[in-house]
Amino acid sequence: MSQAHSVLNGPDLVVTRIQAPPSLQSGNAFTAKVTVCNTGSVATTSAAQSLRLYLSNNATQQLPPSNGPLPFGQTEAGRTNVARLVSGECITQDVNANVTLPYPGTAGTYFLGAFIDVAREEAEQDENNNGFVSGRMDVGSRPDLVVTRLDAPAGLKPGQSFTATATVCNQGTTSASASSVELYLSTRDTLVLPSSGPGARLPLQQSSLGTAPTSPLGAGHCAPAKVSGQVVLPQAAVTNQPLYLGAAVNPSLTTLELRQDNNLFVSGLVSVGHEADLTVSSVTAPSSLRPGEPFTPSVKVCNVGPSVTYSFDVAVFLSTVPSLTAPSATRIQVGTQSLPSLEGGRCVTTPVPANFQLPEAATGDQPLYVGAVVDPTQGMLELREDNNALVGGPVGVGQGPDLELASLQGPASLEAGQAFTAQAKVCNVGTQPSPPSQVRLFLATNPT
Repeated sequence: MSQAHSVLNGPDLVVTRIQAPPSLQSGNAFTAKVTVCNTGSVATTSAAQSLRLYLSNNATQQLPPSNGPLPFGQTEAGRTNVARLVSGECITQDVNANVTLPYPGTAGTYFLGAFIDVAREEAEQDENNNGFVSGRMDVGSRPDLVVTRLDAPAGLKPGQSFTATATVCNQGTTSASASSVELYLSTRDTLVLPSSGPGARLPLQQSSLGTAPTSPLGAGHCAPAKVSGQVVLPQAAVTNQPLYLGAAVNPSLTTLELRQDNNLFVSGLVSVGHEADLTVSSVTAPSSLRPGEPFTPSVKVCNVGPSVTYSFDVAVFLSTVPSLTAPSATRIQVGTQSLPSLEGGRCVTTPVPANFQLPEAATGDQPLYVGAVVDPTQGMLELREDNNALVGGPVGVGQGPDLELASLQGPASLEAGQAFTAQAKVCNVGTQPSPPSQVRLFLATNPT
């Protein structure tokens, strides 16, 4: 088969994502979900493009020759075809595959990747971006313990006792015996395990808060572990410094796993100190706005710090982008509401009267984002100032209807050719009545 050549104006096929099990045993069958997009300026010309999965020893893979052997250290795991894609279209394709290991064929760490248009039938804008490697796939008969979530208070005081819940999962191929999970505070967004041996210790930037046992876990199972801890500041921390809260499962590495470089998990920053800490936890607004007319969004403000606040303001903004830190031309303040003091750990929801105004960068009837900032002038001393803003979803702007499908219900299973009835709930969230329209039903192999 002749090799396709690059073209100036044509399709451009890329693989953007591969979803597959993180670990398998040699010879296992599995299904991977591969997302392929056409980022080019025109539709593909071929009726179908070849898509193939590969396992390799390295994090980089090579497109195999049209008629030749696979590169050394790379084996084919599965293949399928992808239908014609128009410009800008993406499709998520199921690929049935099998764990076929490259040389030397022993259990260990491999890398899963995919190439689109392996047959080189499509002339594309870029012929060098058809491959994608998703990351590690561990092959063997061991457990693999990870922390996938950590729920804890958003604000903590030095010396305070508290309880956190760590979700521990075994994403390995065999059952895991009981282990333990340990909580940490760190001045950095990364964690390290204590050095092994006598006198094992943590770095000055990290402190241990508490440990709890974890239950035995079957392969693919998860379970919560409640950890009681006490806030101990890292030696390198300074007063009222926000710190990162994290956890480690199997911290002593006594359980032999497929991987032990993924046992650490950082959930994010927490406020640590004795001051107040105001946050915006939600912003709700009408689905559509008329230019020049008033509207009243609702803002929920919480004080996640331990101390009571004095009175403060909440400001509402309209923005052309989902951020309130972008250039000032993208946003405009449209309303303010003053609130009284708020005790530590409490929340309050308040309406904020606002008057519609367009940001300088707005064009026409483009949708805008509604956001809110608590203590916008930063006149109050807080544990954190980087968590005072929140942006809600986009709202329609202008004079006109806006039809949306709010829900769709239909039979759970069907036979080919069978007649059926579905119920679609249609809403007009716009600012004017809509003329008669239609609802059309589709069946698709993908959820988009």
